[in-house]
Amino acid sequence: MILTDQIKEMQKYGMSFGSHSLSHQYLSRIPIKDAIKELQDSKNTLQDKLGVEIKSFSFPYGDWNRQLYDEALKVGYSDIYNSKHGLINDGMFPLPRNSINSSMDWPTIRKIMYPNMIIRCKWSIEDNMKSLIKNLIGFDKYRELRTKLFK
Repeated sequence: MILTDQIKEMQKYGMSFGSHSLSHQYLSRIPIKDAIKELQDSKNTLQDKLGVEIKSFSFPYGDWNRQLYDEALKVGYSDIYNSKHGLINDGMFPLPRNSINSSMDWPTIRKIMYPNMIIRCKWSIEDNMKSLIKNLIGFDKYRELRTKLFK
């Protein structure tokens, strides 16, 4: 599989990988036994393909609750993320996650890695607006809207 070859090459040069579930569902909206299967099967699949322990998990859509977080720990994840921006502090759970992608230049990446107060305020406003919109229109409508806006 070409994708597996690309992932293995990135891994060879120091990149590490984590799981995002098997089928990218809202885990809080499916039966807990199915959510646990998503957590476990995605971890096992990646470990089998990459030959390394997978310790990181990021909840799809940032959709989590304490029971799901605890189940992710039981499955063996130690670094568990939501979809909110931020800097990691001791005792924080789940951990914030900041996106970096191939369209970004080095100055942009540096700003994400070392954010000033203005960037932190932007993150806070963005995260709070997303939460408000999700609560007002629901997850499904939010996902439809997001897909239409960011094609």
